[in-house]
Amino acid sequence: MAQWLRYEQVYLEAHENYQKGSYRNRTHIIGGQGVQRLSIPLRSGKHQRQPIQQVAIDGDDWRRPHWQAIRSAYGRSPYYEHYAPYISPLYLGRAPELLFDWNLRLLQVLHRLLQLPGVIATTGSYRSATAMERDSTIVDLRAAIHPKRTPTLVTGYRPVPYAQVFQERHGFVSEVSALDLLFCAGPEAPGILQRGLVVQPDSSRK
Repeated sequence: MAQWLRYEQVYLEAHENYQKGSYRNRTHIIGGQGVQRLSIPLRSGKHQRQPIQQVAIDGDDWRRPHWQAIRSAYGRSPYYEHYAPYISPLYLGRAPELLFDWNLRLLQVLHRLLQLPGVIATTGSYRSATAMERDSTIVDLRAAIHPKRTPTLVTGYRPVPYAQVFQERHGFVSEVSALDLLFCAGPEAPGILQRGLVVQPDSSRK
């Protein structure tokens, strides 16, 4: 989310292959017991060769439990009542059958609620990491944000602590869903993201 504050244009990769073990079908929230992973089940595509726009979601049984987990985690947050009506239709209404479409819809909602500049664009074709390195106008962050990696050096973003619902129990927890920032900080969220942009991206690791 913070990259929209740094760059005039941000593109979502629409022509890659599905990346197993990534954030493409999962996120983390903070509940009473600590960090909780929410994973969207996939009907197929749990391999590295299927185009991301062909990966189908396996049914709807996950959606209500995901929303119940979000409500349990953030129901007492300062801005839950304000933002929940915009988020809940993604989980309780009619949902896209494809993972890419669902992710794009969620990003569009979060982009609007976080009052971020610019628009969400998708790539028109696939370009390899090597091709990206030869283009000085592009910073390739496709592999930078991953559950098993610390993205600070590459993305140039260092999380800024803010008050979280269960902070007295777990301390401040970073690297979680933007829903946490939205429900806990509300209109202060863009400023928190901006303050986190204290390091320039490592140009040697595009």
